[in-house]
Amino acid sequence: MKRQPKDVDSVHNNLGNALLQQGRAAEAIPHYQQALAGKPESPEYHNNLGTALLASGRPALAIPEFKKAVELNPRNAYSLLYWAMRCCNSARKPPLWNVTGKRCA
Repeated sequence: MKRQPKDVDSVHNNLGNALLQQGRAAEAIPHYQQALAGKPESPEYHNNLGTALLASGRPALAIPEFKKAVELNPRNAYSLLYWAMRCCNSARKPPLWNVTGKRCA
């Protein structure tokens, strides 16, 4: 019986990061999803999945990941920035004011 690394979610996250840095966003997505399966309350993993989804041309799926990352860590500047950019560039504007105190114009 093979033993899995204690921190297998971190291994998947790191592999996703390596793939994303190589421009292979679509291949990174399942690794970020596996990382989240092991650690669903990680703002970093939600942000990374959102980044990969955005890079692979799926902004509608990326927005909830950035939103969750901000909910878990409101000081996560990258997640907030990506979420705000998508909010301001979409016809359907999510309630960004819940996080920043201001409404998206």
